[in-house]
Amino acid sequence: MTLRTLLKLQFLYALLGLIYLAVSFIRIQGGEAGLSKAPPAPAAAAFVVYALCVYVFGVRYREKPYRIAMAIAIPVLAFGGVLVNIVSYFRIGLEGYHSFGAWAIGTAINIYGVIWNIVAAFGKYER
Repeated sequence: MTLRTLLKLQFLYALLGLIYLAVSFIRIQGGEAGLSKAPPAPAAAAFVVYALCVYVFGVRYREKPYRIAMAIAIPVLAFGGVLVNIVSYFRIGLEGYHSFGAWAIGTAINIYGVIWNIVAAFGKYER
């Protein structure tokens, strides 16, 4: 896989996360429950920071900082975005989520992100 392809996949991850959070925000503004228990604004800010790291370090090919930033993102996403969601589902069910679909989509988006961050952190791409 080329770095260019990997960066596109990582930007897609950020975009999917932002869309999910935007839908959640719109629901909250309309008086409905959000898609998940994640507060949309801070979570969206984290996705923007992530996308900036991908751009500043990845697109401009600063390999060492790019790989370090993606390595830092792995435990954050794997724990907060995947593991906590899965454990919570088995412990308390869908509490804090709009539906099973909202839970599954949010978890899947973060699994997708973890996969591409592992590829990036381990340098499994061609320049």
